[in-house]
Amino acid sequence: MLLHVPRNFAPMQAAAEVIASGRIGRPIAGTSAFIKLWMEGNRQPWHLSASSGGGMLMTAGIHALDRLLHLMGGPVESVGALMDTAFHSQDADDIAFLNLRFADGRLGQVTSLGYADGAVTAALQIVGEHGTLVLDLNGRLQIGQSGIWQDLPCPTDEDPMVAAVRRQWQAFLGAITEGKPPPIDASYGRHLVAIIAAAHQSNRDRKEIPVETAPQ
Repeated sequence: MLLHVPRNFAPMQAAAEVIASGRIGRPIAGTSAFIKLWMEGNRQPWHLSASSGGGMLMTAGIHALDRLLHLMGGPVESVGALMDTAFHSQDADDIAFLNLRFADGRLGQVTSLGYADGAVTAALQIVGEHGTLVLDLNGRLQIGQSGIWQDLPCPTDEDPMVAAVRRQWQAFLGAITEGKPPPIDASYGRHLVAIIAAAHQSNRDRKEIPVETAPQ
């Protein structure tokens, strides 16, 4: 089973529940950003090389991409991207801005940035037919309707990472012992990688690039 830990954080699950309830209507557009320290203690040489699949986008920005697709729903048809290496001496990216065109015509944006010094931003904004949902993964969930912002209940865990990993493994266990469908299947995993591959090509060619694979 493929896993994406951040979608199992309690605030992310709360946001998904609001969207599933229909409170803001069908999601029409969305943005997702992951801005974080890149040179953490666990960085390996392959993380810094584009030829070995490294870079901020494939390593960490992919989670911002997953969060957006998870809340928006539906596959991405094409990507227009700007990418650069601005903060570090490496040939892999540490900045990427992706404009996404979904197969049904809706639009989305993803920001992936690995700074040398700063503070973490992990945020999403989903604009639906009847309202806007804003999530800060530090623990604030808001809904905007009729010109007014309102805070929504946003559960948190004492140790968010441990709790999210536990939820992942519980889903894995349910898939094995109860035959439940896994939350993320192989076709979805391939789709995320194909979006990133298209983003790299878009940056090289300076144009919007079709995404090769899409889950059925």
